[in-house]
Amino acid sequence: MRQPRIQSETGWYHVVLRGAGRRAIFESDEDRQSFLDLVRIMSNKDNVGIAAWALMDNHAHFVLNANIGDLSSGMHRLCTTYASNFNRKNGHVGPVFQGRFASFPINSDEYLMEAIRYVHLNCKDKGVGDPKKYKWCSYKLYITGESDPSLSRAVVEVFGGLEAFTAFHDMQIELAIDDGPRHRRRLNDDEARRIAQNALGRAFAESVPMLDKEKKARALQKLHALGISSRQIERLTGIGRGVVRKACEL
Repeated sequence: MRQPRIQSETGWYHVVLRGAGRRAIFESDEDRQSFLDLVRIMSNKDNVGIAAWALMDNHAHFVLNANIGDLSSGMHRLCTTYASNFNRKNGHVGPVFQGRFASFPINSDEYLMEAIRYVHLNCKDKGVGDPKKYKWCSYKLYITGESDPSLSRAVVEVFGGLEAFTAFHDMQIELAIDDGPRHRRRLNDDEARRIAQNALGRAFAESVPMLDKEKKARALQKLHALGISSRQIERLTGIGRGVVRKACEL
């Protein structure tokens, strides 16, 4: 019996498709382009917002925004249509995808940022260290301004601007969005201050300490998610170590 999908409080989901038996779901760039064409049809027809995507050989990742009903119907149509076309074109039979798609609810800005970076940095599995150089992911569309403007603006604002978006992707971390270890590139104080200003405003050092407890905690969590260390947050805001560490659960 299938377990019901967990609904996101925010409408954001990290979605994963995998090939049946770990087999390839794309055998050519033509397959990948055909798949993306169907993704765009799903977006328009089923009201599914596409924030990030990456196509590998035997799996694909997305960060999508939709209500759970539209997401399920849209992904079902996408998978069945693509599988039929893929088998007919390449002379295959049988299932293309490994069961139904996996969906993970994203319920915070911090998780949204981590999920988008995780999707874009999947290109490292293909030996491509810079997502700008990987044709089959959405990262370069943000840099060139070719992504969906209505959604990309909202996404970039979560990061605190395009500079913070790129800096967050440039930090050296393990490709994991669970509770495993993460290795960040250490920012200098000038970089940290610039990222904080982009994320929270030029007067962040004065405004953040004046926020109520809940809003202050969210602001501190966002700064930490952007790669600013707890000690730098203390120095930049004047907020005590205990408050910073508690908010960021360090």
